Amino acid sequence: MTDLVKTQMFTSNNANEARSRVSLKIFDLPPLWRSDRIGATIYVNPGYALSVSDEGAFADFILAWKDCQICDNSGTAHLMYNDELWRLMFEDRFVARSYLLSKGGLWHEIYAGNDLIWAYLKEGPKYDIYRVNGYAVTVLFNSQDSWMNAGAAFVREYYWS
Repeated sequence: MTDLVKTQMFTSNNANEARSRVSLKIFDLPPLWRSDRIGATIYVNPGYALSVSDEGAFADFILAWKDCQICDNSGTAHLMYNDELWRLMFEDRFVARSYLLSKGGLWHEIYAGNDLIWAYLKEGPKYDIYRVNGYAVTVLFNSQDSWMNAGAAFVREYYWS
C-alpha cells in the first residue's frame, strides 16, 4: 500500500514539522501517559493546538491529516494538518474513534477497513465509533486531491510468556 508512505508517526511534539510529502501525522500518546502525565497539549501545526487527557485506553493516537498538496504551504503552515483531526483509542476489542474536526474546501472520506465511516462535503455516513472484528484496522483518509490520500495500519499484538 503506497499511501502508507505518506504517513509519519511522531513520538515528540514538533509543531513545525510540515513536510510536503507527509499528509498524515500520527501522534502516539501512551508514552505521555506512562510518564505520569494526565494531560497534554498537542500542536498539529504552529497555530493549532488541542488539549487531550488520558482516557485509559491501551493504545491512543491523534491523527492529523491535510487534504490538499497546493492549498497549504510553508506560508500557511498554521492551516496544515487540521483538515481532519481524529483521536483513535483502542479499548478492549473495539476501536473508539473520537471525531475532533473536519474542515477545508475539498471533500474527504475516512475508511476503517473497507467501511466508509465519515464523509465531509459529500453524501455519506458520520460514525464516531467503529467496532473491529479481530485485532487490526487500517484507517484511510481520501481526498479530492488523491495525491494526499494516506492511511495507517494499527495492529494489536499479544505476547505470551
